[in-house]
Amino acid sequence: MTFYMRVKQVITAFSKGYSQVLLQNNVVSGLFFFLATGIASFNMGHPEILYFSAISAALSPFFAWYLRYPDEEINEGIWGYNAVLYGIACGMVVPVSV
Repeated sequence: MTFYMRVKQVITAFSKGYSQVLLQNNVVSGLFFFLATGIASFNMGHPEILYFSAISAALSPFFAWYLRYPDEEINEGIWGYNAVLYGIACGMVVPVSV
């Protein structure tokens, strides 16, 4: 598998992880939900919500590949669904201090 194909899979899994939260299975709706999460988190004054959810959604496909789950499930965003919700919850609850 080429590097381009793997990057495309990661972007698809990332976006579909967000779209699964809205019970959709579409890359475009996932990107819109990611954008809406970003706008809402910055308007609330808590950009860490976007950061935590994006990091968790980006890492979930890698952990699923490492644990050898089927590529079909990963590409459908099933493993990103819980990661996105967990990232949003952690961004709201965990205080960030620098």
